[in-house]
Amino acid sequence: MRAATGLTQTYPNFIEISCYEVKKDLTLFCGYSNPLFLFSNIPCIFVKNTNVKQFHRFRNKLNKWFLNVQGATLSPTAQVHHSVEISIPKRIILKDNSILYKMCTIYVGNDGCFELGLHSHVAPYGYFLVENQKLIIGNDVAIGPFCSFFCVSNSTQGDLLFRKNYNKADIHIGNNVFIGSHCVILPGTIIRDNIVVAANSVVMGELRSGCLYAGNPAVVVKELR
Repeated sequence: MRAATGLTQTYPNFIEISCYEVKKDLTLFCGYSNPLFLFSNIPCIFVKNTNVKQFHRFRNKLNKWFLNVQGATLSPTAQVHHSVEISIPKRIILKDNSILYKMCTIYVGNDGCFELGLHSHVAPYGYFLVENQKLIIGNDVAIGPFCSFFCVSNSTQGDLLFRKNYNKADIHIGNNVFIGSHCVILPGTIIRDNIVVAANSVVMGELRSGCLYAGNPAVVVKELR
């Protein structure tokens, strides 16, 4: 299989992507959450006169192409690092100028939905457990590194074992929101517009617009001008 259309023109130093006989069928790649895993383990990319930065740009572009093949809805200006792991790409939507930085993980089910709005980004090591719920992130949202979002979480309610008992609900985040590093967002959370959540906060319930929240659980610290 030759390189994807446009890749060799953009990166002329990349000669060919050789998939060998057992990988000629593209559907084999579509079975992997991240097809670039194959390229990191099999010497099938032949390069000449290139550098590391060019190589990573190429991998990001190739990974985005594979996500599109698998049904993801990606704006042409959206960016996805090649190390991002997405369980079912066809259930994600990335709008204009949105970015998923390295090592983000999105576990979404066949009936779930993950959406990242205009000019929004997720810093490295973001974790999103969506399953069959909806996780909607609005426009101009900045999410710091190591944040975790749980649309599904173990629960103390009911008579079953805790490991079999779950709380499941959608998460909605509005526009112009900044979430600091290492925050935990629990099922059913609604974060309105123009909100800052301080680092290391645990968020549940509804956060009203125009405030700075912090703590475990997160509470209003002050109103923003």
